Amino acid sequence: MHQVVIVDDEPIIRFGLKSSIKWEEEGLHLIGDFSNGKQALDAIQKHHQVDILITDIKMPVMDGIHLMKQALALFPKLKVILVSSYNDFEYIREGLQYGAIDYVLKASLEPDAFLQIIKKCTKKLKKEKEEEEALRIANQTNLLLEKKKMAQEVRKVLLGETEVKKLTQFFPDDSSFITIYIKMKDIQKVEEEKGILYKSLLLEEIQALYYEEHGKGILFPISDVEMFYLCPIEKDPIEVIHYLQKLITKITTISFYYGYRTIEHLYDLPIGYQRSYIACSKHFFEPNQLQFCYDDEIDGKIKTESVNYEKLKALLFPYEETKARSILEEIFIHWRQQKYTPDTVRKEACEIVSILFMNKIEVTQWMEHMERVKTAESVHSVIQILSSFFDLYEEISHSTWKKTYTENELVEKALEYIHANFTKELTLQIVASHIHISRNYFSILFKRLVHQNFIDYVIELRIKKAKGLLKNSTKKIYEVAEESGFNDVKYFSKLFKKVTGMSPGEYRIYKQNGG
Repeated sequence: MHQVVIVDDEPIIRFGLKSSIKWEEEGLHLIGDFSNGKQALDAIQKHHQVDILITDIKMPVMDGIHLMKQALALFPKLKVILVSSYNDFEYIREGLQYGAIDYVLKASLEPDAFLQIIKKCTKKLKKEKEEEEALRIANQTNLLLEKKKMAQEVRKVLLGETEVKKLTQFFPDDSSFITIYIKMKDIQKVEEEKGILYKSLLLEEIQALYYEEHGKGILFPISDVEMFYLCPIEKDPIEVIHYLQKLITKITTISFYYGYRTIEHLYDLPIGYQRSYIACSKHFFEPNQLQFCYDDEIDGKIKTESVNYEKLKALLFPYEETKARSILEEIFIHWRQQKYTPDTVRKEACEIVSILFMNKIEVTQWMEHMERVKTAESVHSVIQILSSFFDLYEEISHSTWKKTYTENELVEKALEYIHANFTKELTLQIVASHIHISRNYFSILFKRLVHQNFIDYVIELRIKKAKGLLKNSTKKIYEVAEESGFNDVKYFSKLFKKVTGMSPGEYRIYKQNGG
């Protein structure tokens, strides 16, 4: 609502001005009415915004022209309407020269005419706001284009496709820099709850907000779950990370890991990138910590090669549970000591699974656990998965259980349930429970047979439903979102545009025009 102040030393005039307009219906809020300019100015100074000032010209203590000048100094976009008598024309002329929108005469004050002047003010305010927003978007777009150009050149440097000296057109080459590798936490959970597209949408939103609020340096996605930050050093790296964390919490509750390294010169960028990546990778061993600094003494000695496959096989064969568990405990100790990279740990874990269990449990269950190992986000998760293999093997070895349903029948049963309930709250766990299998097994089974992640399949159904509602109804966008199964209209609008190339409103117009 636009904020309005009325000033006149005659009570009857103030009453007439107040009562002649239905302020709330016009989208206006009357802050108050005052008998002189001094009182009004005191009230104006206490407010963050005043949009319309309706003031008498001749008043005791402080006149209307003086009040107008001081109020415009506080709020340059303020719209002023002068209230005058017949003999005030010289003052009216002066007021109009200083920027007053219009004036009304006390003797001939007509509610309809006064309302038209008020509407004239609100139209100007609306137009100015639209122009400001258009300019802001244009500036933001230009900034993003410039930053994308910078990011593209940085990518080329990191890939070895161009020389670092090309970056000196964007950055000072005599400065020290901070490089930060940023990675989304709990990726599998985000995918299961929000879908694959959500990840890239979120990173784009974070990038846009960063440039809107800060603008220095560059922050750009390098995958759908990772970002890279490069900026000349102005603050301590931890302060920079705290700023980025605070920025991200304005958008999402999802946490991120940060690995950082400072470099003395721009020409050290490839080293800074590699070392900030290595630093960030330490989250695999310490998932409860979010910030990691590269340590030359420790991180430079991490092994990238796993134990030889044949050596592992010799250690673990012939299979005997107690012996295998004992050997694995020793391997787990080495893993926890951060002597290997996360990829090396995962690779070694997959080799162990192949050696011990590939021909001992059903292929689908073996594949399920292998997939979990490959996507495990911490060494603790890898160890848990390997340990669970022993329990699974023992259970299968002593079980006479037989399948009630084939895999195709399970998925068909799940699809039937999904299609009946996709506009409601629907999670992987809810559907898995409905068909009586584990969440992880259902996730892998669904993807294998449907060739699509569960949540992305659900989102596809919801988008299709939204398209129908937009085309065939006049429901508001938030109503379309709710009825299609989206509880966040902002996310719905962004996702819809990502999928269709049009906003929901644009899609509706396109379809109504025969598109």
